[in-house]
Amino acid sequence: MLGINAYAKSESGEAVHIIPQARISAMDCAFYPFSFIVMLNEFTFGFQSVSGFSIEKSVDYISEGGVNDHEIMVGRPSYEHPTLTFRRGMIMRSPTILSQVARAAAAAIPVNMVRQQALLRLNMLDPQESLDSGPSLGTIQVFNRERKLRALYSFFSLGTISWRADDLDATSGSILCEEFTVAHTGLIRHPVDPVPPIARSIMSLVSDAETLSNAQSASSRAEEIEERRKAAEELKRKKEEELALIRKKREEEKELEKEKKEKERLEEERAKKEEELRRSREEGQEDSNEEAAETEEI
Repeated sequence: MLGINAYAKSESGEAVHIIPQARISAMDCAFYPFSFIVMLNEFTFGFQSVSGFSIEKSVDYISEGGVNDHEIMVGRPSYEHPTLTFRRGMIMRSPTILSQVARAAAAAIPVNMVRQQALLRLNMLDPQESLDSGPSLGTIQVFNRERKLRALYSFFSLGTISWRADDLDATSGSILCEEFTVAHTGLIRHPVDPVPPIARSIMSLVSDAETLSNAQSASSRAEEIEERRKAAEELKRKKEEELALIRKKREEEKELEKEKKEKERLEEERAKKEEELRRSREEGQEDSNEEAAETEEI
């Protein structure tokens, strides 16, 4: 038997959840182990046992002209009412005043189809109503010891038609249990066998096609990435060349500026030398004039 939140260790040592975690409402606090799950309108319930698994068909036999060795079997409407019996520990029930008011309002809808849809939506909001009243969509999932789904049943619940509790005994230490008998429209068995070979071959072909498509997509993405990388490198190279040209131009401008300043400095020095030479000539001329004047006077 497996618990609601049972875990096991895998070969790698990791914790593996054995069965889906049960979503139990406030009034459904079942903590007893089980290896199957019962769901009604997406609400998960834990039960100790479920009985009433049977499928019966109502048929008639008619004689057909020309067929003399056997009668023809044909289906007829079923007048039987299949039931499922669920047993679990007694659970305290929550107040359902609002649900009863809402159910009374839904039951007053005159249109049958709209009324059934309203009742079904009401049951999808309240787990207690899903179990007690119909209609409800139900499933039973059965797991083996290897934690794999091995049986799946579905049914359309019409509601609880009987409820029974164990006798009260103050001298007994056993858990008080209750049983629900639910009427339904018929039990449906769903296949859970492995995939057939043909379907497996088709799935393999689809997987191979997806793998090839993914490989081609990866190759195209790699080519696109390579093209983008080359374009980025080319853009980087052009920017570096532009920066090198700008730096070279700036260096040439600096050299020109330096040569210009050196030329101006040389011009200034030449002008100063010429000025000094002119002044020295003028001073020499004055001295010679003075000497000539002195000579004349003598």
